[in-house]
Amino acid sequence: MSKVKEAYGEIESVVGEDFVSDKDFMKAAYSRNVDPAFPDRWADIIVRPETTEEVSGIVKVANKYKLRMVPRGGGADLVGGSTTDSGILIDMTRMNKLEVVNKDDYYIIVGVGITWGDLLSQLLPQGYTPGVTGPGSGYAATIGGGLSNSTAGGGSTKYGLVPDNCLGLEVVLPNPEGTIIRTGSWANKYAAPFCRYGVSPDFSGVFLGDVGTMGIKVKAAMRIYREHPYKANRVFILKKYDYNKVFLLAKKIRYEIPDGLLGLSSFPPFYFAQFKNVPQFKDTKGPGVTVTL
Repeated sequence: MSKVKEAYGEIESVVGEDFVSDKDFMKAAYSRNVDPAFPDRWADIIVRPETTEEVSGIVKVANKYKLRMVPRGGGADLVGGSTTDSGILIDMTRMNKLEVVNKDDYYIIVGVGITWGDLLSQLLPQGYTPGVTGPGSGYAATIGGGLSNSTAGGGSTKYGLVPDNCLGLEVVLPNPEGTIIRTGSWANKYAAPFCRYGVSPDFSGVFLGDVGTMGIKVKAAMRIYREHPYKANRVFILKKYDYNKVFLLAKKIRYEIPDGLLGLSSFPPFYFAQFKNVPQFKDTKGPGVTVTL
């Protein structure tokens, strides 16, 4: 029996037969990210854990059989980090719970497989926002992907990158024991994850922007902020693209301190005109979208 088959049997005992597969149709489904420039890459085993302990068990099996491990979130990246041409691909999207909303210390604890869309749909009705509202790859992307790729997105001009809002992590190390650690103040079993800088050096930074190479992130403590009761969105379009005008416009926008500056683009005006009357851009407490030509 090959080592892949032996590893498959042991992983099946960790997560159950419904959440591991070596079938070709499953491998094909996980063989790409959203960038068509990258070729298909097929893993040997696809596994979908639900708990930290299951991830630790998978890591132990991978070490035992010397198989590559690649964690994957929503597969919405553009750099090929969510696929592998061998070994074990670990789909983290079952770890998708919003576990804690602390409205006193302004933090949440989430499974890294939760998507930005799911997180926002649960936080915004409570009057809170994560600040950064997700990358350009859309609401299908996961929090874990944002942390692993040091993602910017909506709100980053005010709130920074996704890792800038991280207060602590629960991580499974890639060592043979599959050791589980926490970082920041969360490393103290008697403390809440209210502060990134706890009883040691900043170990959170080791796992942020690492593209999943330093360990498998399973949970994250993130800052939250009060959501503004009034909203307005504005799109500026320059009839003639001029870098000086773009610079001055960006400077003016940032001086007024908006929550987000998504980008300045050279798309033609008709591209943006379609947004003028889109219902989801209109807010009952705000003026909706203004397109300025």
